[in-house]
Amino acid sequence: LDIRYARHIFILRHATAFLFFWGALVVMYAYASRHFGSRGWALVAVIFLLLSPRQFGHAFINTRDIPTMMFFLLQMLTLRVFLEKRTVPSALLHGLTSGLVLALRVGVLFGVLFTVLFTILDVLNHWGIKNRAVWAHTFLLLCCWVAATALCTVLFWPLLWQDPLQNFLVAAHNMMTSQNNPGGFYFGEHIGEVPWHWVPVHLLIQTPLLYSGLAITAIGLFCRDFLRGGRSAMRTMFPDLQIVLWLVLPVITVIAL
Repeated sequence: LDIRYARHIFILRHATAFLFFWGALVVMYAYASRHFGSRGWALVAVIFLLLSPRQFGHAFINTRDIPTMMFFLLQMLTLRVFLEKRTVPSALLHGLTSGLVLALRVGVLFGVLFTVLFTILDVLNHWGIKNRAVWAHTFLLLCCWVAATALCTVLFWPLLWQDPLQNFLVAAHNMMTSQNNPGGFYFGEHIGEVPWHWVPVHLLIQTPLLYSGLAITAIGLFCRDFLRGGRSAMRTMFPDLQIVLWLVLPVITVIAL
């Protein structure tokens, strides 16, 4: 583009970063409209994301977390499509998005857990444990997904172009150990290591009280209805279970690691 001046370069970087945030809004709309079956509620979900102060502030400058958010939203959308269609193309598409997310942030390994967990739960939900043909087909689909995820992770992550497995393990180990030292003050004290409650505390600090209140209320109502519903609750509330664990599981993963 023959851009020579620093100011213009920075403006272009800000614009490019915001395009990823705008893409996240589009994917959020697609997921929410698929979940609610309503354009109105889908737009409400988009507005909630758009008006989140922390996310919007980072939308212009954060060229790692915002794209990761967009691709993870896309990963959850393609997971939904994969569970509904159960075809090889949908498995490969989901593998593509899974690989993109892992190549950006190795910390999003819980996305892999999401796919395995919900694929198994989906089969148990609709066909039970004894249907061998369905389990065999599911195993084939998961193999296609694993292959596509591994290929795309290496393809989009130049570090893995040489000795992929070793470098991936090093990156994962670095994420779990070396980056566990943010420094700064936390509850009035200078910390040299992240305590287990660091993530939930920061989530509550950086998230509007309305959002946190609605989320906590929703989880409580979900648990109440799920426990009341018995066996039939799993089938009727399965899409909602995905969203509840989408909120809870990443926090638990970070604490565990």
